[in-house]
Amino acid sequence: MAPEAPRDLDLLQAPPSIYLLPYHIAFIVDGVVEEIMHFDERTASLMLANPTIKQVDLMSDGGPDTGWIYNSETNTFSEPA
Repeated sequence: MAPEAPRDLDLLQAPPSIYLLPYHIAFIVDGVVEEIMHFDERTASLMLANPTIKQVDLMSDGGPDTGWIYNSETNTFSEPA
């Protein structure tokens, strides 16, 4: 059986994320917009600061934590002094 369609009232009570997350950022790969995502102000600022983005393990599996230092020459993370 197909899921029930949302009622108009349900749509009015749940504002879309574009209103809750007012900063819209396009992710462009090889000149093509691949994704548009919505962010709060802090996260948008981080995303627009030209960050290095790396896939990492969870801290519980030996990955880094917020505030750790990344060394791009050795591709390693270390705890701050």
